[in-house]
Formats: sequence, C-alpha cells, structure tokens
Amino acid sequence: MDRYDVAVVGAGPAGIAAAIYASEGGAKTLLIDKSGFAGGMSTDGMLNVFCGTASGGLFREIHDTLTVKKGTHTVYDVEELREFYFNKLSNSGVRLLFHATFSDVELSGDVIDSINLQTANGSINIKAKYFIDATGDGNLAAAAGCPHYLGRETDGKMQPCTLMVRLGGVDDNKAIYPKFSTHPLYQELLRQAVQRGEVPMPAGHIIIIPEKNSGMVNLNMTNSIGINGTDAWDRTRAEIICRSQVQPLLRFIRQHLPGYENAFVLQVGQYTGVRESRHFEGEYVLNETDIKEGRVFDDWCVTHARYLFGIHNMNGSGVDKTNAPG
Repeated sequence: MDRYDVAVVGAGPAGIAAAIYASEGGAKTLLIDKSGFAGGMSTDGMLNVFCGTASGGLFREIHDTLTVKKGTHTVYDVEELREFYFNKLSNSGVRLLFHATFSDVELSGDVIDSINLQTANGSINIKAKYFIDATGDGNLAAAAGCPHYLGRETDGKMQPCTLMVRLGGVDDNKAIYPKFSTHPLYQELLRQAVQRGEVPMPAGHIIIIPEKNSGMVNLNMTNSIGINGTDAWDRTRAEIICRSQVQPLLRFIRQHLPGYENAFVLQVGQYTGVRESRHFEGEYVLNETDIKEGRVFDDWCVTHARYLFGIHNMNGSGVDKTNAPG
C-alpha cells in the first residue's frame, strides 16, 4: 500500500491549492474527490464568480488570467477554469483519485493513521503523515473528533442551499443583471409572483450574474431553507426543492425582465451549494475585535482577503436582517 506525505480530501479550490503547494514543496501528495473532476462549486457547482478578493497564490493566478469584469461582477468561464485546474494538477506531481467518497477515519490515539474511502473498487484505505480536510463541510475533521457546532451558535439554523442555473438566449444589448436591492421593481414583481403561487417559496429573490461569454447568465435564485448540509436526506431534499423552482423562475424571467424573452436553460449545477454547516473550534477563534482592528498574526497564510458579510435569510427568501449592505 502506498503511503503519502499529504492526503487532501476535497478537490475544490482550497483542496487544489493545498495539494499543489504540498507537492511543489516536495511532499508525496494525493488529492481525493467524490466527483469526476476538480473544482467543486467553482466547476461542478457552476458558481462562476469569486466574491471578494485576496492577494497571491492560486486565486491571484485565476483572477489575472481567466476573469473579466462584467458590471459589478468579476466572472470566469466554468469550463476554462476546469481546464486550468486540470493543467495545473497535471504539471504539479499530485496524484489524483476521483470517484472516491470519504467514509471514516482510523485513529491511533488522537492522531489520524488512515482514512477509508468508498469507490467502485469497494472500500480503500489511505495512509498519510498528514491529512488536509478540504471537504467544505469538515467531514474528515468531524469524523476525527474535532470539536465543532452546527449552524448559528444561538439556534443551530443554517443559511440556505442554492442550485446554480445557467441560461442561454440572453440579449446582451437589453439585459439587466439585478440583485436584491437593485432594480426594486423586478424584486417586487417576483414577490407578487411568489404570493400568487407562480414561483414556489422559498424562492423569491433576484440575483442574476453575467457570464464571461455573451448571451448567457447565471442565476443564483433557487432557495432551500432548513437544510442540514451534513445530512444526506436533507441534501437530497434541497436538490428536489431547488430543481422544482428552475422552470417557474425561468417563466418569470422571460415574462418580466428585458433581454430575457428568449432565454432557456443551458445547464444546471451538478449539486446544490451549501453555504453553512459545521463550525470548528480552532486553537484560536477569530473574533470581532480582531476583524475591526485588522489584527495581523505571526503565522498568517492569506492576506488582503476581504468581502462583506453576506448572510442569507434562514427563514425565507432574500437576505437576513444582519446581512451587511452591498
């Protein structure tokens, strides 16, 4: 059995970066993902925009080579990004294992000795000196017993899940790209459509993101609340709820928004995106004072990472009352 220096579970942007830099540092590295390709929500999930900014590393390379400015959004093409990840990983020396789902860990005291994966070959055991959890939901860390809590500390509620939808047939010369507080007329029309039952709750907010290529947009408008992102039954319910909203939302958009009269569904994300699930209790937990004062830590690894605090409504559509403006 091969033994790795580093095994990274989860091949989203964070997992890809971790694996590449570990390999470039001389570590024998394995990158594992349940999908058939790397990228997570940035490719399979079809989210075509990175919110906010950061300095250096893989993020800056993607930003400088693949993105374009469209209105207030800095967007990329999902397929271009998929190819970018493929080339970076192919040249990095990272070994890849796709179609492999993490199941549990084997511990020696409080140290992870190995992990088990479910694959078409049956159960596979992977040994490594170091394991990096890049699953998004902290599946590996939770299985290893790392302390955490679910959702909001006060009541355990979690932000909603959303399925991204790409539309084609958009007239770029006429199209608008509303979101929440912009274009209040269309937001009100959508509220009325929900009230009449033409669009099912908890859908009910407008976020339309332009695509890098002409004639296409991305909808961040489906919505499912009361979902535990760590529960397979809940995740299934989120998929069903969000997919049931796609065609009603398309009908609304074609009827009411200029430039979308001939729009059609090009593609739907392979799975819903989870905004919130486990919160882990680290050796140190960043607090409000640290943020306000811009505290710099001696062991920092990311700099100039900034974006507003975006909190979606946990009880319905739109944003929570604690959401930051913007």
